[in-house]
Amino acid sequence: MKLFQLIAVISTISLSYGTLAVAGTYEQQRFRLADILGTLSVLDFLCHGDRAEDWQSKIKTLLESDDPSDDERQQIVGRYNRNKRSALRIHTHCTPAALIAIERLSTEGSQLAREMSLLTGR
Repeated sequence: MKLFQLIAVISTISLSYGTLAVAGTYEQQRFRLADILGTLSVLDFLCHGDRAEDWQSKIKTLLESDDPSDDERQQIVGRYNRNKRSALRIHTHCTPAALIAIERLSTEGSQLAREMSLLTGR
């Protein structure tokens, strides 16, 4: 259930954020969210079927609505891809540990998304 809540919150942030620039904390949270989405894209696929495209579309939506600088865009995409590759090296099939990681990352991602929404005032 938290997986779907995370998707909904990310969509809300992406659609409502626009081009408002918030420095510091928001940027770090955005980078961490990219880390989480990259890992979740692999674990979710291994444990719950083919949803990897959904995670990829969420990161694309965040990038499109957020309008980061070229450097920030490269960092966000790089972190997403790096965490995706790391998860692929570590996990080859769904395990109890992967299910726990999904739950924890979904919870952290939802919390980050809520905090980011508060920072933008939307």
